[in-house]
Parts: sequence; structure tokens; C-alpha cells
Amino acid sequence: MRYQLVASPAFQQRWFAKGLTRAAARKAPVFAYSRKDTLQSDFMQSRFGLTADAHPTHYLSLPQARLKAMRRGLGYGMVPHMLVSDLLKSREQVDVAPNHFTDVKLYWHAWELQSPRMEMLSERAVHAARRILSSKEPVKRSTMPKQ
Repeated sequence: MRYQLVASPAFQQRWFAKGLTRAAARKAPVFAYSRKDTLQSDFMQSRFGLTADAHPTHYLSLPQARLKAMRRGLGYGMVPHMLVSDLLKSREQVDVAPNHFTDVKLYWHAWELQSPRMEMLSERAVHAARRILSSKEPVKRSTMPKQ
């Protein structure tokens, strides 16, 4: 699944008027889902050499709550493209790192031994994910051992 680093236009103007620079990234508040969410910190590490504790991070675990806070200009962060694409088109959100995406591999977990209906559901879910998601990485299916 493809993620983009986005913010409201007002946030971008306030914090990134000269672009997304190392100095600005150290000061601007970023949103993450939890402390285990490393999308933002991985981006900052690879782009600017900043560690996770080198920039202010706020945690909101609900995607819609994060996006709502970002729309209000309270921070910026990585958001799935499929969730933010319409907001980018309407300019309600802007891409603060144009042409820089983060693709995250998705896995469909299912029991090794399944009923025919569950097998069909698994096949359809994987097929739909391959068709819909913009990531170039294939959707992988893993099985859990029988219990």
C-alpha cells in the first residue's frame, strides 16, 4: 500500500515555506499511529539522518482522527494514498515530499486448513488487493499453522 507525506496547505506554509528541509523537519509536529509506527521516522532517517527522537511526534491510532487533525493543521504525516487522494486533488491536503512515496507490503493471514468459503474469500481478497492497491509489491498470502 502506498503512503504519502501530507499536510494542510496552512501547515505547509507555516512549517515548510522553504520546503521540507532537515531544520524544518526537526521542529514540525508529525503524527504517527503508535510508537510502533515507524513510517515517519524511517522517512526522516533516510532523507535527513534524523532519529525518531529528533522531531516532535504525536500519536493518534485512528486513521480518520489523524487525518482530521492534519486537515486542521495540527501536524503532518504519512497517509495511505487511497485515503488522501481526493483531498490532494481538491488541495485540502498537499504532498510535502512530492515524488517520495513509501510502499508497505501487505499480508493476508489465513488458517492453513480452511472451508471452501473461506478459501474463496481469501482468494478474492488477495485478488482485489492486487487490483486496487497502487503498490508495485505483490500481495503475499501467509498461512497460520493448524490448531
